[in-house]
Amino acid sequence: MPTNEQRLTAKYGDPHAQDAFKAKNIIQYRFPDWLRPYWPRYMGKPVTSTQLNRGVVLSLEAVMRELISTGLIAELKEYGGAYNYRPMRGLKALSMHAFGVALDFNQSTNPLGGRVTFSQPFLDVWRRHGWTCGADFRAPRVDGMHFEYTK
Repeated sequence: MPTNEQRLTAKYGDPHAQDAFKAKNIIQYRFPDWLRPYWPRYMGKPVTSTQLNRGVVLSLEAVMRELISTGLIAELKEYGGAYNYRPMRGLKALSMHAFGVALDFNQSTNPLGGRVTFSQPFLDVWRRHGWTCGADFRAPRVDGMHFEYTK
């Protein structure tokens, strides 16, 4: 069975070829007006856009609409980023952030290997829209801040 890295490389191309990969896949996604008031801050500063893979935009918007309509959006307190060409922390394999298909939220209360503070209903919204929650990773790599779209 192929790894997520192998599947995403087959789908989007090789992120090691950064210029070509970014030109084909990574966009500066400007938050629509309906989303801007709800997006959490980055290091205390308002965020109006982020770099991510164009292939996740529709699903991300569906997640955010559902979180807003259910009031679960209130669980988002901090934004930790999306696209970042790098390996997984402490490992050699590429992070899903290198593909632009992962986002981090509430990193100060959901550290790698730590407890998960998001509610199950919040996590279930992400799952319903095709996202894998780092809260579901096996110990010691539980990563409550992390959400990745690998479909």
